[in-house]
Amino acid sequence: MSTIAGILNTLFDLLTPVFAGNFWVPLVLTSAIAGVLLVWLFKVTTDQDQLVARRHKLLGHLYELGLYQDNLVTIMRVQKDLLIANLRYLRVSLPALLVLLPITVIVLVQLESRFERSTLQPGDQFLVEAVVTDPAILDQELQLQSNGDVEILAGPLVNRADNSAWWRVKIISHKPTELAIVSANGSVTKNLAGGNASRFATSREQSGWHYLTMNPTEAAIPADAFLQTLTLHLRQQHSTFLGLRWWFWIFCGTSMIIGLLFKNILGVKL
Repeated sequence: MSTIAGILNTLFDLLTPVFAGNFWVPLVLTSAIAGVLLVWLFKVTTDQDQLVARRHKLLGHLYELGLYQDNLVTIMRVQKDLLIANLRYLRVSLPALLVLLPITVIVLVQLESRFERSTLQPGDQFLVEAVVTDPAILDQELQLQSNGDVEILAGPLVNRADNSAWWRVKIISHKPTELAIVSANGSVTKNLAGGNASRFATSREQSGWHYLTMNPTEAAIPADAFLQTLTLHLRQQHSTFLGLRWWFWIFCGTSMIIGLLFKNILGVKL
């Protein structure tokens, strides 16, 4: 999982370079490439001729429904045929959905790590949560360290119910690029550098089956480490529309428009 995540990170790092601190260009560029890729994958994972035939059959039943509005028996029969035609159309489209959905999730996770939040600034406060692999580790003295000016406002506060230790910290002046939780069993670090399309995930965890779709943008915690997860709980930094961030709407709009513009060039019969 970590190897695949590393390949994906490298690929998206190439697609989202920093253009003089302007992250609009890499966001639009990545969204456009994703739109073309998803449309092409839809083509290769579906029988295009069968898809067109099923769609024509579906449209025919819709026209039939409009022509026989005064005949109840006919309307009920057409509605049954319309339902069957819908199911057959979905059956042809299902292979594409099974391929496109996980790929879309991976793309969104990568974009989220780059565009969801801005670079941490002096004065920012946040919570640090460390979940240990062995409850006995909580009896040791856990220390939080950084390579910049960080003030520990509270902690470590231990929650034995979920085997975690918490700190409340504040960035003072020199912005740190890394935090570390240190114990007698070693140390686990967490990246703090981000912004301008650079990777910055809020959580680092041990690799697992869900690693590719949850927190793949930072190297996984080694399997023999004393921590299971190391998470930063940051406040929201961007406004939302219908509960979703602005970068998500830019991705949706750009990928859909570019995908539709290229569908005829790719020979896709949507």
